[in-house]
Amino acid sequence: MKPTINISTLLIKHRAYLIREGILLSYTLFVTHFFIYQKLPFQKGYEFPLFTYIIISLMASFICTVNHYAYVKTKLPSSITSYWGKLGYQVLFNAVVSMLSYTFIYLLVNIVIFGSDFSVFRFLKYLAISETIIISYILTLTAYKLYKNTDSFQFKNEAEDKTLIVPSGQKDLQLKVADIAFIYSKGGMVSVHLKNHDRLITQYSSIDEIQDQFPIEQFYRVSRQYLINKEAVKEVQRDKNRKLILHPDPELFNGHTEEIVVSRYRSKEFKKWLKGELQELQEVPLV
Repeated sequence: MKPTINISTLLIKHRAYLIREGILLSYTLFVTHFFIYQKLPFQKGYEFPLFTYIIISLMASFICTVNHYAYVKTKLPSSITSYWGKLGYQVLFNAVVSMLSYTFIYLLVNIVIFGSDFSVFRFLKYLAISETIIISYILTLTAYKLYKNTDSFQFKNEAEDKTLIVPSGQKDLQLKVADIAFIYSKGGMVSVHLKNHDRLITQYSSIDEIQDQFPIEQFYRVSRQYLINKEAVKEVQRDKNRKLILHPDPELFNGHTEEIVVSRYRSKEFKKWLKGELQELQEVPLV
């Protein structure tokens, strides 16, 4: 039996890429007609500039792909804290990446492939066009990225202010959620591990009894045994069968060296949680 391909699932999975390429093709259509061919469909003698459009689209696609990769991988300096400072840094960084990418493509296409002479005016003209497209593209992405980060910051502030009551021994202890590094369950006993290395034995027999009191923005149930604070995650390593191995921050885990494995069923959602993609999280049963 041949495997079936669900078109709608593929479209949803790659919607970000399709939207990006759709915007890019629209931009190149505009640029080709207004700045290069300089004729519109309703004008006399118009013929669709197919070859020019294909070349410009391929160049723009390459430049945008390089820029998108650079955008995703860019880490803003911690010294830049203002919104406009971050936006300016991102735009400047991608403008430089754009210029280098465009220069490489221009030299390759015009001189190496077509054997054309180098024209400073033509080079600068198309460079300006490329930069305009890229800056518009990056401004949109960066504004959205900073908006999401602002939301995450607000969620984090709420988590820092939240407290919960934990029954421990003969007492009910009031703890700040932000002070908790992780919750650990083993043999029907649940312990709360604080960032200051204190360990509290609770009267709970399962993390299920306490999990709902923790904000999903800051805490995630990686397995039956662990509910962890995002700050306690130092490194994530890929393992076989799509599993993940979580390496916690030793300062927060205080010698708790047991290997933390994220199952292949929860690994995808765990990575979404780390990235702050809370709206896309789905409920996955523990196995």
